[in-house]
Formats: sequence, C-alpha cells, structure tokens
Amino acid sequence: MNIGALYIQKTLPLMRRVLFPYSVLAERGHPFSLVQVPSLLAGLAYDYDVTVLPQWEFRDEDVTALADVAAQGKVLAYDLTDPGLLENEQVRAALPLFRLVSVPNEYLKKEVRLLLRKEGRTRVEILPSVTNPHFFAGARRRTGNFTIAPGTVVLGAFGPHAWSLLVGPLKEFCTRHPHTVILTEPWIAEGPLAALSRFCHPVSYGVEDYPWLLLQCHVGLCPLEGDLGQETIWAHEYGTLCKPVIASAEGPYRRETPHVELVSNSVSHSWLHKMEDLAGNPALCSLLGVSAFKAANAQRATAHAKSYQRVLAQLLPQSLLMR
Repeated sequence: MNIGALYIQKTLPLMRRVLFPYSVLAERGHPFSLVQVPSLLAGLAYDYDVTVLPQWEFRDEDVTALADVAAQGKVLAYDLTDPGLLENEQVRAALPLFRLVSVPNEYLKKEVRLLLRKEGRTRVEILPSVTNPHFFAGARRRTGNFTIAPGTVVLGAFGPHAWSLLVGPLKEFCTRHPHTVILTEPWIAEGPLAALSRFCHPVSYGVEDYPWLLLQCHVGLCPLEGDLGQETIWAHEYGTLCKPVIASAEGPYRRETPHVELVSNSVSHSWLHKMEDLAGNPALCSLLGVSAFKAANAQRATAHAKSYQRVLAQLLPQSLLMR
C-alpha cells in the first residue's frame, strides 16, 4: 500500500492527522510520501495507491481535475478538521469524488454524511488526531527568540477556541497577578483578547516552534462554546509536555479529554478560581501534568496507526495491500 499526501504549507493539522500517523505506517512497511506541491494539478501527477489531500480548499479547476482522476479509478482521500471548509462551495462539490473523507469526531462525520446523503460511494470515517512524543520532546532541546522573567505566570492561549469567554476572568486574574504573560497568537491578541494587550505576548510560529511555546506555559486554556466539531487535540499536546489544561465543561472536552480541569462557562468566576488554584500551587500543577501526560500518551500515533491502516485497507484490493 503506497500512500502519498499532498500539501502546500505545513500546518498543525497536517502533522496531527497525516505526518504522524502515516509515518508510523511507513515504519510498518507501507511506503508513505509527504509531498509539498505548488498546486493540486501538479500533485495529482504522482502515482500512489491512495492520494491523501488534507484540508485542501479547492478551486473550480481543482474539482474538474479531481473528477478526471477519480473517473480513472484513482483512490482519493480527503482529511477534514475545519468545519468552516464545509461552507466552501468547491469543497462541497469535490466531496463525492473522494473514496474516503476522514474526520476527527462524530459531529463532522454527521455533517459530511448530510452533504453526501445522495452519494453512496464515499466512506466517511472517524480517525483521531494524534500526538508524537518525540516531536514534542524536541522542545526541550530548542531555544526560543524571547525569554520570560522568573516568577512570571505563563498562560497558553492557542487555537480556535472561544476566547471572548475569558476576557473577564483573565482581566481579574491579571489584576491579581500582574506578572502574568498570556502566550498566544496574533489574531487572538489583536481580536478577542485585545483588552488584555498589556499581558499578551503574541507569537507567529511554525509547526517546529509550537512545542517550545507550549513548554513555556504553566497552564493551557481551552474555552469552548457548544459542540460544533471542534478539535480537542490541543489539550493532549499540552499534556505531552506535562502541562495541565483548564477547559470548558460544555462541549467536547468533557467527552474526549476527561483528564483536564473542567469548568462551567455558566458559573460565575469558575475560570478565575481554577486559574487561581493552579497558579499558586506548583505541586498541583505537577500532579495534574502527570495525569495529562498519561492521557496524551494514549493519543500517540503508534497507538492509533492500526485504525488508519484498517480504514485505508478497505479502499484497496487485496493485491495492493501487500505492496
């Protein structure tokens, strides 16, 4: 089984759902190539038993090209983690051309199946996003381009979470703990957390920098509103580095990451009280960090590679599985 994945830019979803799990399959005898291409048309010229397209946003000419190669019998797989991609007209038009659409959770599976309700050829399967302990352990050997003063409380605020929920609690926390840094992304610092600009340290980062940034954090924050197909792998990535996480009890974190410190969005001061508990108790942070590491270890790529292999095997004739 010869697998190829095409991408334009290296992203965290690409690592979590393609590079990490398929590299394990390569170690187990199934050739895997991760190919950076300037365009989809250039990438489709490669000959693989299965061609994986993770998180692609298509143009009209891409849909035409996909239809041509699908008609020739080429096995195409699409990986989807961003619910917003389902609003893209070209993505919706392309979905029936894939033999497999892989998603991380039941919500997205239902959404994709709804769009494909008249198409019986495309399989929709849940495949988990995974961690790679070796990749994250490399953070301890890296050096960053900034330093954090001793005694600073560092809170991690990464990913597409519901940051507006934390404006009030974070204002109060930072008033009580003026030596606080909120390590975050520019769009978060300039948008939902703009009122906390004095405490935000926005960083633009590549995937190789991401583990080092998590390592600087004392606590990771993961607020969510509702259950709309959001990824929860963020909590496991903190956990890989033994970092405790506070997350919203409403939504997928309660179901998928029970090891995190869950707080209710509807209970006044719940976020503030939990941040206070952890900021002033290094021993508790360490204890919760060990629990988080154990949960993250169960989410490693080697633990889930068989799920990926099983799903791909269902797409191919037996003769190709031996290649």
